[in-house]
Amino acid sequence: MKRQQKIVCVLCVVLMLFAAGCARVQISRPMTEGMPAGEGEALLGDNLAKAGQNRAAFDWYMKALKSRPDAKLEKSVKEKIEGIIADGLSFDQLKEVKKDYWWGYPSGHLLYALAVASYDIRDIGEATGYLDRFLSGYRGHPLFKNGEALRLRIADMKLVNRYAVGCVLPLTGKYATYGNRALDAVILASGIFDPDRESPIQLFIEDSKGDPDMAREAVRRLAKEHHVVGIAGPLGNAAALEAAKESQALGVPIITLTQRKDITETGDYVFRYFLTGNMQAKALVAYSIHNLGIKNFAILYPDDNYGTEMMTLFWDEVLRQGGEIRGVEPYSGKQTDFGKEIKALTGLNLSEEDEASGEKPIPIVDFNALFIPDSCFIASMIAPQLAFYDITGVQLLGTSIWNSPDILKKGSEYLEGAIFTDCFFLDSARPEVRDFIDRFYIACGREPGNMEALAYDATRIMADLITGNAVETRGDMKDGLSLVEDYPGITGMTSFSGTGDAERPLHILTLMDGEIVQIR
Repeated sequence: MKRQQKIVCVLCVVLMLFAAGCARVQISRPMTEGMPAGEGEALLGDNLAKAGQNRAAFDWYMKALKSRPDAKLEKSVKEKIEGIIADGLSFDQLKEVKKDYWWGYPSGHLLYALAVASYDIRDIGEATGYLDRFLSGYRGHPLFKNGEALRLRIADMKLVNRYAVGCVLPLTGKYATYGNRALDAVILASGIFDPDRESPIQLFIEDSKGDPDMAREAVRRLAKEHHVVGIAGPLGNAAALEAAKESQALGVPIITLTQRKDITETGDYVFRYFLTGNMQAKALVAYSIHNLGIKNFAILYPDDNYGTEMMTLFWDEVLRQGGEIRGVEPYSGKQTDFGKEIKALTGLNLSEEDEASGEKPIPIVDFNALFIPDSCFIASMIAPQLAFYDITGVQLLGTSIWNSPDILKKGSEYLEGAIFTDCFFLDSARPEVRDFIDRFYIACGREPGNMEALAYDATRIMADLITGNAVETRGDMKDGLSLVEDYPGITGMTSFSGTGDAERPLHILTLMDGEIVQIR
């Protein structure tokens, strides 16, 4: 008897579970009688989609369309179908569905989705086949422009070697010293000879010889013969400008290493990674005014292209930041005696009557800082002459060309406390800079300067974009460079501005106890 009771109880449990299952089926499968055309099928599709069964949901949505629903429901169902095609089916499922729906709606969406899926797995041949069928048979399709864009992208990919980087530098001619220094850094940045890691980068090098025409031809060869995805260089204003024009015309991103004014205005494929006079003027004036409290400045400059440009930039920046220029004097590049200019700046140009009186003139120093945009060799001649005329307590300011071991030679005591700026400091404590200096010395047998640091960063940025799988076309490289922000370069945290110029905070350096010291 007890055995029969147990059997009855088990049967009861089974029946209850069956009833519960039937109830669940009835909840998930709504009654369609009395509903508008297609609504029941659409609801079934919604339930399946919520459960993650996109393939089955797709079929029910298609059944809903075959029921000839009203315009509102038809629009809603089509949006769901197109969403599933775009994001809800695997590559194999897309192929399976395409067999069932090879004509009519939504065959165009399926062809485009298959092209995108093939492209995503880098089966470019299959992607091209699907695209050709889509673009030839669905000209008025809402995704037609997307298809054209994808075909152009695939065509661009076929034009370039995504791992090929070009380099244009003056390796012979009068600028060969600078070009070969930069080339050492470019090679190191590419990693092609790094024993500790494998680099996919392929480096193609062209000699511009410092000639603008040669630079232009070098860019053309790199683009058309070597199919590079980007170019570093060249140096020099004229050569860089011609190279930039050709790169823009060919649609090849280029990072120039030049001070050429407004070179990035050539176009959106042209970038610059260099230490410009404008950067230095901004940094020097900002530090002088905001950190040292200096408001009044004077300028003593060589009457040559570099001196005149730096004088103009510095003067403009002083006025822009609220300071005043109290005096400006040029001198010849061959001078060694600067007495006349110093007297002019300080009111010591006496008349014959004043000189006859025998009284020692007192200099009128109405400026707190003197900017000298010349070499440290010339500055070391000017500084003791200032002391000779009793002009003391004036802050001397210089440019990056003061950041040289030459500044520590005889007469450096007169430059003690002088302030200058640069983008690279050999004694930096930053680990990445120390590592770069060590690796450069091992590879090249010498210490790098700011030219090497700039060339290294320009090349390394492109190499990192490539190895990070962010670049397949030249357009990708251009867009990637445009979006660079706070890149931890050897020359500092770097971002490319909206104009294509690399922006970074510069080092503020000073001469202290006979050594070059970084103070910011």
